[in-house]
Amino acid sequence: MDGLILPNLCMGGKDACSLLDENMRCSVHAYRPGICRLFPLGRVYTDSGFSYFLQKNQCAKQGLAKIKVKKWIGIADMASNEEYILAWHNFIRRTGELMLWLRDNARGEHINDIAMYVLNEFYVKDIQPDIVYTVFMEKIKEAEKNIDTFRIK
Repeated sequence: MDGLILPNLCMGGKDACSLLDENMRCSVHAYRPGICRLFPLGRVYTDSGFSYFLQKNQCAKQGLAKIKVKKWIGIADMASNEEYILAWHNFIRRTGELMLWLRDNARGEHINDIAMYVLNEFYVKDIQPDIVYTVFMEKIKEAEKNIDTFRIK
């Protein structure tokens, strides 16, 4: 709707993730992406942050014990992760709002430039996993400055 293009995970035409082993267990569990770490949780964003919720009927396994979100997600530095998640969410929201503003103000010629910039900066370039939060937080700050220039063009 806003013109922002973001990659999505593809199940490859299957009813289940292609990374599940023959026992229906994750074969890349220690290295799974954030969306997989989160499942079956979801996030609700507010002006001041976000909170987690459990999506009902999403996990077929019965009799599961209660577990803390931090342990479930399995990320050592949860504070940095949550700071990054909120910064990313706010960046994508503001970028989408800018793209809608450009479209509504007859400046739509810049929408594709912004979409390609975000794709290249955040999805195409390689980033070492051990410095991901530091690098991405800096990239978000830099990208916000760069994207804001489209508002004044």
